Amino acid sequence: MKRFTQAGRAALKTDNLYAALSLALIVPDICASLEDPGPGKSEQRYKKWYEQWVEPKVTMAKSGSVPGFCFLPAFECYQLRCSLIHSGSVEIATKKPTQIRRAVFFDNSTSNHMNQIGNWLQMNVDSFCVMMFDSAEAWDAAVAQDAIIQKRKETLLAIHSKGAVIDGVQFG
Repeated sequence: MKRFTQAGRAALKTDNLYAALSLALIVPDICASLEDPGPGKSEQRYKKWYEQWVEPKVTMAKSGSVPGFCFLPAFECYQLRCSLIHSGSVEIATKKPTQIRRAVFFDNSTSNHMNQIGNWLQMNVDSFCVMMFDSAEAWDAAVAQDAIIQKRKETLLAIHSKGAVIDGVQFG
């Protein structure tokens, strides 16, 4: 996972916020598919992984008579990922009722990490991405001794340099 989170963090450092955000929204897919590979399970495994590793970080705990509140629940994050990856949109278009209909992202010119205004969710790209990358790295550390997941990680995308030898074949 390091190659993806490092690439995302590098994108943040160079203000390539679109690349960083795209990576941040797909890291749950990558982690979850390593745990439970196979077709037809993307939404369910994304939401399960997100609920465990990210949702607690975007949830305000109950305080007295004020109920707890999750700014970006798993279903909405998955829908946001779908909207961005498939159509470049931040509209959460779904037949299911959701608490947010649109995400509004900001660069570091605003200090708000996450704020809901009506059915819009305002987020700072850097903060959101760092939270997602930190979550992926925490997950990666938690599964470091899982031999099955470590074996599956061998199939992840790697970008090679000229002269790389892969399965005995040298690429030039």
